[in-house]
Amino acid sequence: MGNLLGSILATTSSMRAFSQGLNVVQNNVANANTPGFVKQTQDFSANSFDLKSGLPGGVSLGPLLNSRNEFAEQSVRRQQSASAGADQRAGDLSQLEPIFDLSSTSGISGTLGKLFASFSQLSVAPNSNPSRQAVLDRAKEVAQAINQSAGALTNASGSADNQITNTVAGINKLLDKIATLNGEYRRQSDAGNNPSLDADVHRTLEELSQLVDFSATKADDGSTTIQIGGQTTAVIGDHVYKLGVDFSGTQAKILDAQGTDISKQIGSGKIHALLDQRNETIPSYLSELNNLAIGLADGVNAALAGGLDANGNVPTVPLFTYDVTNGAAQTLSTNPLATSDIAAASASAPGGNGNALALADLARSKQIGGFTFVEFYGNLAGRVGRDVATAQGDQQTFGALLTQARSFRSDSSGVSLDEEAAKLIQFQKSYQATAKLVSVLNDLTNTLIGIIR
Repeated sequence: MGNLLGSILATTSSMRAFSQGLNVVQNNVANANTPGFVKQTQDFSANSFDLKSGLPGGVSLGPLLNSRNEFAEQSVRRQQSASAGADQRAGDLSQLEPIFDLSSTSGISGTLGKLFASFSQLSVAPNSNPSRQAVLDRAKEVAQAINQSAGALTNASGSADNQITNTVAGINKLLDKIATLNGEYRRQSDAGNNPSLDADVHRTLEELSQLVDFSATKADDGSTTIQIGGQTTAVIGDHVYKLGVDFSGTQAKILDAQGTDISKQIGSGKIHALLDQRNETIPSYLSELNNLAIGLADGVNAALAGGLDANGNVPTVPLFTYDVTNGAAQTLSTNPLATSDIAAASASAPGGNGNALALADLARSKQIGGFTFVEFYGNLAGRVGRDVATAQGDQQTFGALLTQARSFRSDSSGVSLDEEAAKLIQFQKSYQATAKLVSVLNDLTNTLIGIIR
């Protein structure tokens, strides 16, 4: 009788185990498309069967196995960080590219061409007031075009500052969330078997990887330690060391909780691309524009200073003026000259066109680094175009690598509906077979009780 009752207990225990297996399958199917969720597998262990020793056999629940592949997770986060940085850079550069449009008649390229055309016209009619006025008008236009381009770059720098501030705030928010989840792990004794909590952690880590690169280390208590750039601790247990931003100098800086600059530690992610845009790319473009403004202003002013105006005098006020301290490209402007102030004649031939010819020759003169003004600006615009093309190529490459990494992760730890369907059939049959055994044991029990009576 004892063996019979033991068999009934073992069989009902097996039914509960298979029922739990069905629940796990159901949970896998329900969360197949949930970000961060990975396949869970219910393990079972066979109980010893020896009726003489009172061991009725059966099946017991084993641990709930998590199929998460940490190598695959790290690979996805690494590629996510690189891809997000490439997306940010490609987007930022695409917004800067129109500033250097070579086809625009009102842009720098177009107004430079018009200025040199006005010099050529002046050489044809050096004493014509309309020709002299055209020089003044075209000079003002090219100055304004350079101002507008420099202003657009400055605005882009300000926009980058805002994005950096918002991105750091986003990083800190995610760090707070990770610390909160770490607290949950510490408070729940069985948190390690909670697939929902595990999914929340890895989903948050993947979101964080879009913003900044980091290393994540799992502690014995289940909590995750985060180190920004693999060096600066940002989360340990339920404590957060938040990042800060410093715009007080010429370079934007990311600060750790102690106020130390950690910008150089950050190697990828959205914040890295923003820092590179703000600290390197925009300043380099603006520096080239400043060189163009200085070269153009100095070259034209020097040529005019070498001639005589309509009154036969050497000009005392230059055509162009600028302020190096506040940026030559941003401050380039023309002085309010009269048409008679234009020095079209050479010192040796008052009233002639000698100096107007010298001004026209500036179009072909290698004034800046061995290039003409138009060539220099064309090189700058070409550099911007190449930067955009490179960024877009990186965007495609890293996007493909991210897709590949996600595919590998899905293959190794994702939920396969076909596999879950097979498990469902397996558990159903096992449950039904066990239920049939319970029925048989129940009949035997009733028969035995009848005999005893």
